[in-house]
Amino acid sequence: MASGNIQKYADGTDSGWLELTPDQQSGTDVYTGSIYYRKIGNILEVTGYNFTLTNQLSASSYLQLGRLPSGYRPAENKEIYGAGMTPSGTQNIRLYAIRISKDGGVLINSNAEAIPTSISLRFSAIGFL
Repeated sequence: MASGNIQKYADGTDSGWLELTPDQQSGTDVYTGSIYYRKIGNILEVTGYNFTLTNQLSASSYLQLGRLPSGYRPAENKEIYGAGMTPSGTQNIRLYAIRISKDGGVLINSNAEAIPTSISLRFSAIGFL
């Protein structure tokens, strides 16, 4: 794709970074730390850096972290992969999937292995609306 075509998609107002409001389970936020999102024209970016889950996520299950407001939701579900590691950063690296759904849900999937609360998670996703 020529750079001029990429530029036309990026043209538009930058919303600036906004913080995702965490979903809750039993009155407790499902994660600690921060997840941010922004929109530039029709490009959506969602990123999480050094956030941890409040409760362990069991193997092969999804957890909704929060929901993007109208105007920030992709036309199709998007799935990307991230990595998590223990606080020391030297052991127990795990891969997991992040889904940005067309209804605005931002979900994490533990794949085949549970994600304990001691894991520091990171991800970044960019896509067209």
